[in-house]
Amino acid sequence: MGISYKRTSSLLRDVAPALALVTLFTLPTPAAAQEPPRPLDTTAFGKPGADCAELRYTDFSRTDDAITQITLARPIAAEKGVPAVCEVEGYVWRQTRFRLRFPLQNWNGKIYVQGTGGQAGGLPNDTSSTGRGAEPLRRGFASVSHNGGHYSTITDAQWSYNDGDAQIDSGFRGPHAVTMASKAIVKHFFGRPAEHTYYDGCSNGGREAMMMAQRFPYDFDGIIAGAPSIAVRDIFVNMYWIAELMRDQSRAGFDMAAAKTLHSSVIAQCDKLDGKIDKIMERPRECKVDFTPIICKQGPTENCLTPHQVDIARKIYEGPRDKDGKQIAPSSAFPGSEISWVSFITPRWTIDYANDFFRYSAFSPAPGPNWKPDPSKLAEYAKRMGVIEGTSAALNPDLRQFKANGGKLISYYGWNDAFGGSRSVIDYYEAAERVSGGLKNTQEFFRLFMVPGMDHCGGGEGASVFDWLTALDTWVVDGKAPDSMTGFHPGPEGKPEFTRTVLTYKSRPFGTN
Repeated sequence: MGISYKRTSSLLRDVAPALALVTLFTLPTPAAAQEPPRPLDTTAFGKPGADCAELRYTDFSRTDDAITQITLARPIAAEKGVPAVCEVEGYVWRQTRFRLRFPLQNWNGKIYVQGTGGQAGGLPNDTSSTGRGAEPLRRGFASVSHNGGHYSTITDAQWSYNDGDAQIDSGFRGPHAVTMASKAIVKHFFGRPAEHTYYDGCSNGGREAMMMAQRFPYDFDGIIAGAPSIAVRDIFVNMYWIAELMRDQSRAGFDMAAAKTLHSSVIAQCDKLDGKIDKIMERPRECKVDFTPIICKQGPTENCLTPHQVDIARKIYEGPRDKDGKQIAPSSAFPGSEISWVSFITPRWTIDYANDFFRYSAFSPAPGPNWKPDPSKLAEYAKRMGVIEGTSAALNPDLRQFKANGGKLISYYGWNDAFGGSRSVIDYYEAAERVSGGLKNTQEFFRLFMVPGMDHCGGGEGASVFDWLTALDTWVVDGKAPDSMTGFHPGPEGKPEFTRTVLTYKSRPFGTN
């Protein structure tokens, strides 16, 4: 329970401007820092608004596992279906900033925690009705986002440079601490604890979600882990491997034209494996790609692949290998993922993302900014990532305590996703099965959906928009587990072009109906 000190400390109000000025010059400021909040007139919000503003002067420093400081608390008027909310910003020790918003009235008794993405480092600017946290607010949830324990861009890893505490915060402590702080704040405001708390993240946020189930099984009643980047070493080795193979984006290398030609051929060869022809593959693991039909016969064109391009594609399907042909890490790319090789992995930001990881995060001690990874030494690098794997990889398949606590877990991955490593989540699920005592016991609390035609966290040629939150909430509250999920493929304006139903992993028939 927080302790209000506003009325007993008028001095604090008097010196606050000076303290703010000192803070401005002594603390790091994020690139997207907001202007200091203007004085608020809370009278229009009545007592709930006044109680919201009071949170700014409430002491949450004794919250379990989360030494918390509130830096802003203000009521915000209703907007486009989003109710009037209390917005609270602050941080938990060490540097995990958060933004919590909850309805001033008609709270549904639940907390929705948003995961990060990439290297995290900022707070989502989703205060408006169009932000990611808007839908949970419309449904009455308290919604919280966080910065992963540090300031950074989505791709830079300088924050982790020989900083073990920062890596721990990013790896698992930060999301847990923010959750504990949010529970304390909401309980103080409403006078009752949250009935249910959910975590929802994709990519790095999905990794965080899996980490919460593994390390903090008592924190959450339900978890959504989208495209979870659980095998940190394998993901970055694959990312660098593919980026180097495709560094040449001219016609002589492997460009988008080559990717489209190969993808069309793969679909033509393997779409029928699921029993219907609809240009969306459901069984990519059974696809054996034959390059013969598309090898250039009379010089390179946009409709064929040169022997060099075929060699690149073979190496991507096979996965990273050393100079002797020994596998370094499992491939992250199934047949059908060819477009994402170019759209996700060859852009400059992806290369910067991988380079920064190897400079600042992969090794202990880290080599630093003047060092450049050597593609020929990937096998050596893979053997030196024990520290970062210890803080960030979410590979422990023992979820028995999470299950015993009543937790429910939904994970999903796109078959077309070559960015995050869909093989790793399949391997993880099957390992969890073995620990949990078989498929039936596992499906009592953990469901995996492999989505045909979906790229990383969304996009692609298949259905990619699903209401995972409703499925999870229904499972937690009503006990009805999701045997299938129906989603849609968004058109240019976001409206559904077609729908698809996806069954849980290992359902028969496999994939979609």
